This record gives sequence, C-alpha cells and structure tokens, in this order.
Amino acid sequence: ITVDYSGDVAGNGEFSGATVDVSGSFGGDLEVSGAATEINAEVGEDLEASGGAVEISGSVGGNAEISGGAVDINLQVAGRSEISGGAVDVSSGSVFSGDVEIAAGALEFAGHANQAVDIEGNNREGIFRRRDRSEIEISGILDAGGTICAHEVRFLNGAEVNGPLTVLADDEPDYAA
Repeated sequence: ITVDYSGDVAGNGEFSGATVDVSGSFGGDLEVSGAATEINAEVGEDLEASGGAVEISGSVGGNAEISGGAVDINLQVAGRSEISGGAVDVSSGSVFSGDVEIAAGALEFAGHANQAVDIEGNNREGIFRRRDRSEIEISGILDAGGTICAHEVRFLNGAEVNGPLTVLADDEPDYAA
C-alpha cells in the first residue's frame, strides 16, 4: 500500500500504491501512480505520473504525462508535456522546452514555456452542471504564445507573452497594472 523508494536506476522505474514517494534518478522511463504521489527525480526519458494528489519536482529528458486531482509541478521537461488536473500549480522553477498541453479546472502557471501552449479550462462544477467556472492565472513566461480557453483568464505581475496568444474566455482577460 505504501511505497517509499530512493535510489538510482540505470533503466526504467514503475511504482504504484496508495501513498507513493519516489526520489532518485532513472536512466529510462518512470511511471508512478497512487492516491498520494510525491516524485523528486531526474528522469532520462519519459515520465508518466497520476494520482489524487501529485507533487513532482526534478527533470525529464523526454516527454511528461501528468494527471491528478491536485497537481503541483516544479519540473524541467525537454519533450512534450501533457498535464491534466482539477487544480494545477506550475511553479516558477518549471521550464517546458517542448509543446505544452494543460487541461485544468484551476491553473496557476508561473513557469516558462518555450513552445506555444494549449491551455484549456475544464468545468469545475462537474459533468452534470452546465456552467463552466474554470480559472487560469498566468504569471510566467509564454515565449511562443499559443491558445488559452477558459471561463476566466488573468495575467498577473511577472507574466510575459512573447508570441501570438489567442484567449477565449467569457469576459476579457484581467491584466496586471
């Protein structure tokens, strides 16, 4: 039920359990799933992480696929990133070199995306409700612009957009003074 692993692996790693805590380095792929998942790792190839609460830090040499109810990310990803969650928090230490797709009910993005982003707000009130209340906050850097679609979009202090960005929202986005 509980996994607590710390070490260095030349190849792949795969862990699952109710509570999973993984740290170290993996030369190949890393796959982690659990109700509560904490990862602090250097991954040589691809990362796949899922859980109710997911907290990730470190680096990924390939692609990253991350999903969870509550997701906290402090990660450097060389390849493509696909992130989905109810509440997603991307810290300022996060750097995405490849394409970035994020689907979230609430997103706080303070990271740095080198390629165009595709950010979609999900309905936070459940499948049977018709009103979308998704909220996206950008305080990071979007070097190549992209697309953001959500109920509410806010650009906070520190936000930087250096390419064409299309924003689809119920109201005009809020911008920091």
